[in-house]
Amino acid sequence: MISVIRQATGMLRRYSDGSLALTILGMTLAGIFEGIGILLIVPLLSAGGFLDGAYESAPFIGPLLVRLEPLPAGSLLPVLLGLFVLVVVCQGLLQRALAVRNTRIVNQCGRNLRHEMFDALHDVRWSFYLRKRRTDLLNAMTTETARVLSGFGLILQASSALIFTVLQIGIALAMSWTLTTLVLVCGAVVLLLFRGQVRRAKSLGGLTTELGQEFLAGVNERLQGMKDIKSNDMADGGRKWIRDITGRLLREQIAYVRLRTATDVGFRIVSAALVATFAYVALRVLHTPPHTLLLIVVIMARLWPRITALQTQAQQLASTAPAIASVRAVLDECRREREYAAPSGGNVRPLELTQGIRLSGVSFSYETADGRKALDGIDLFIPARATTAIVGHSGAGKSTLVDAVMGLIRPQEGAIFIDGRLLTDELTAALRRIVGYVPQDPFLFNGTIWDNLRMARPDATEEEVLEALRFAAAEEFVSRLPQGIRTPIGDRGIRLSGGERQRIVLARAILRKPRLLILDEATSALDSESEAAIRDSIDRLRGSMTIIVIAHRLSTIRGADQVVVMERGRIVQCGGYAALAADRSGLFDRMLRQQATGV
Repeated sequence: MISVIRQATGMLRRYSDGSLALTILGMTLAGIFEGIGILLIVPLLSAGGFLDGAYESAPFIGPLLVRLEPLPAGSLLPVLLGLFVLVVVCQGLLQRALAVRNTRIVNQCGRNLRHEMFDALHDVRWSFYLRKRRTDLLNAMTTETARVLSGFGLILQASSALIFTVLQIGIALAMSWTLTTLVLVCGAVVLLLFRGQVRRAKSLGGLTTELGQEFLAGVNERLQGMKDIKSNDMADGGRKWIRDITGRLLREQIAYVRLRTATDVGFRIVSAALVATFAYVALRVLHTPPHTLLLIVVIMARLWPRITALQTQAQQLASTAPAIASVRAVLDECRREREYAAPSGGNVRPLELTQGIRLSGVSFSYETADGRKALDGIDLFIPARATTAIVGHSGAGKSTLVDAVMGLIRPQEGAIFIDGRLLTDELTAALRRIVGYVPQDPFLFNGTIWDNLRMARPDATEEEVLEALRFAAAEEFVSRLPQGIRTPIGDRGIRLSGGERQRIVLARAILRKPRLLILDEATSALDSESEAAIRDSIDRLRGSMTIIVIAHRLSTIRGADQVVVMERGRIVQCGGYAALAADRSGLFDRMLRQQATGV
């Protein structure tokens, strides 16, 4: 539990931008004002004739109150009442300011934490995403981060309660150290009796994290696969799953409420026994003076709920411990696998790419059971301002090769050179500035076509956007949409057809004006007419930029300057289209004949 508090406090201090110390000072002042208000009770009762003079018995403020005794009897009570009201007003205003400040601190911390996580997830290596379940990261970024913020709020509340408790105990000790010690010993015994509840709360918090991850992952998968689910009538399996997971969530929440209420009831019972014991010892054994007993009773009456609250807050904080650990684990792993230290604001000088890209002995394997290499000793030169086509059967390593060229994955053996310079983390940042990438599975954001294109170049004008759409053979269908380029296209562009999404993504890549254009089977979802239009547009780019094309339909790469044929992670043929087609013993010729015959 102590380690959890230390971790959470460290995060709170780091994300609060140095404003935590001032908050602690304000809490201390509020506690002092509240203590003064309690100490004024005895003088007020004495001035009202309910107690004999006991001004000097009030610790800390006694000397000040003694100076008020010479005042006329009729004016002493109004002065004390006015002083009491002033103290309460000051305390109330200070507590209000603290409440606003604490809210600002917690939300500022949340903002900084989310910024740090978002930046970390952008800067991490691509291999990180190959191992992680996306919904676990989404859960850490949303649900778990919200629980961490709840923990921050609990720490601030507990800090205020702890400061108040320490100040009130100090006052009580000054009044009667024997009675106060008795109460403190009893309180320590109670806290020890209930410390097991904190461990139980932490265990339930871990279960909350696991169930949250499982629920989010399941919902996300079923929403993404809804078309298959409806088409194949698989809804019954989904209904069974949702009833099971929500039942487990319900049982977990009920278990936590039972734990919390059991603690509350236990504290109430113990508090009643403690008050009875305290009153008997004070009156029958220690013969405590009435005014001292009154003050200590008032102090303890206000203090005991705070101690109870501290126990409850400790349980709640323990339940957030797994969320804190989860968020810290994601951040720590992102820091370890940070791809490059690119300065914010995009201040990276792009590469020129005047010579070409060379892969020398490049090997890479994913974490698979068979240990097969996705790339196995690749030696290849991709000349600048030329078109290189990469072909091969599914699983040959084509996309992995392109990922290596873009710096998304690091070769486990061999090296990659850009214009003769080794592709390091720092050089990767510059390389990304000149890449335009069009994947086989196009990704669009939930917004308008205008929003999606300008994400690639926020400073692009409308004319440049329209020009990119014309290049991608998309201007005609976009013009027919209800609001043109400002038409909302839905989640992942669901309101567009597959071919239309592909053309929008291509236009987005072209809008970047890249020096290296990579098309990963980018025309696979297009009809013949659109494919021919895009092929003509790409042909017009030849000589002005470096183009890498992964192609399934071999007829689309006739104009390539270089064709690379891959099989099982290796390059088995490399050369011009005509030369490879003429080699009757090669894989390329067999692929051509298979596509010609439809086999």
